[in-house]
Amino acid sequence: MWCMPHYPVSPFFLRLWFLGGVQCLAIVGYAHVLFVVMAMVYLSWLAQICVLRFLSSSLMGYFMH
Repeated sequence: MWCMPHYPVSPFFLRLWFLGGVQCLAIVGYAHVLFVVMAMVYLSWLAQICVLRFLSSSLMGYFMH
């Protein structure tokens, strides 16, 4: 009977903690997805620049000969 006074408060805090954890996970997951998308965009942009540079240099070399 000594731990009963805490019982009405505990589910509320548990629910609050659970919702906070879910929100935190959602934010982290969203940030992770955003980071992955940004990294993919950046890498594709970098790859395009490298390919364009390679093509332009090879074309220049081809036309110089």
